[in-house]
Amino acid sequence: MDINETINEAIDTQAFYEEYLDDIVYNSAGQVTENVACPFHEDKTPSLRIYDDGNGVCYGCDKKWASPIGFYQHWMSRDGKKVSFLGAQRKLYSRYVRPIVPGGAGRVKEFHTNLL
Repeated sequence: MDINETINEAIDTQAFYEEYLDDIVYNSAGQVTENVACPFHEDKTPSLRIYDDGNGVCYGCDKKWASPIGFYQHWMSRDGKKVSFLGAQRKLYSRYVRPIVPGGAGRVKEFHTNLL
């Protein structure tokens, strides 16, 4: 299993997107029922679609991503400072897969380096 698969399996996709998108609605099967307002541009008509596998596309600004990692990269870059995909991976890895605990930062950094 590669690092992307490890991160994506650790993330509860529904909870992840609910954290960032206020108006996202899921049905009882856990599927997004309609488009939502895109946080990356002025959106008069909801144009962002999140798919069941975590992929997303905005039909207004044409941003696309294949997983929550890609979304997070766009999210962290929205104020003009660029965040790399690798930076987004590292941040989400430390948040969802192996949270950094006091006294364990060196061990986690070494683990990240070996994986990436």
